[in-house]
Amino acid sequence: LHIFEQYTSYHMILKVCGTAVQLSTILKMKAISTPTRMLSMVVIAFVLINTSLSFPCPSTMARTGRKIPVLVVSRLHQTASFDFSAPSEWETFYQTTSEVVEWHNSIPLERIASYVPGNAKVLLVGCGNSRLPATILASCQDPQVVLLDSSPTCLEQLKGIYGSSVENVCGNAVDLDSLFPDESFDMIIDKGLSDAIFCSEGWDSTIQKLFEGATKVLKQNGKYLLISYKLPKSTKSFLVEEAECGLEWEFDLPKDSNDRVGVSLATRDRLSRHNPF
Repeated sequence: LHIFEQYTSYHMILKVCGTAVQLSTILKMKAISTPTRMLSMVVIAFVLINTSLSFPCPSTMARTGRKIPVLVVSRLHQTASFDFSAPSEWETFYQTTSEVVEWHNSIPLERIASYVPGNAKVLLVGCGNSRLPATILASCQDPQVVLLDSSPTCLEQLKGIYGSSVENVCGNAVDLDSLFPDESFDMIIDKGLSDAIFCSEGWDSTIQKLFEGATKVLKQNGKYLLISYKLPKSTKSFLVEEAECGLEWEFDLPKDSNDRVGVSLATRDRLSRHNPF
């Protein structure tokens, strides 16, 4: 639902499906000549392929410098069914490559790091092998950086890069309250993790658990920085109301958001009951 609302309309989906069904019916008609059948098959293939490519996958690669879906440039889509929400899929991916996956490369890492206050303890949830930790260490004042990912292989790669300058924790981001003590962090940065969760069925309960845990491990007035594909109004409303757990949201900050990617900020314990969506 999240991806469909963001990139297309239900009317277009129904129109495409209806066209495919009509062409499939033509193929079953015995009176249709062989050349017509072949032409119809080509049209069906074109419609379905064009439709599938019109839905971007949840990530883009930094090295391209262009907004090209990962399915075109990365090993992630060597199989047609890569599940972005499954930790086991990412572990397999990192076992086969050290290729950097930089989600939302249209937002400069320096701009993300600029939100980190001085002397802050920062948690990067679902950190992957992004170069964001290096940018934070280089540009922020005395940060304490904690990297959380479910892939042991990914964390081993990061250990080789950063050594003891960061803390590595292996675990699932939906279990924050069991991984860290209450009020441990000044800021949590989520760059692409929520996008991956939105790819799963029943994502609402998982997202709710993520933000409930985040609220517990954030300090008073701590910040949750979310870099994600632009959220539809229904998802924003869900975060404000149904997953409300002590976070006050400011969505799509105009200073850094663009037409595809939103930079949103939530503050702990400055709760607003007003839902503008």
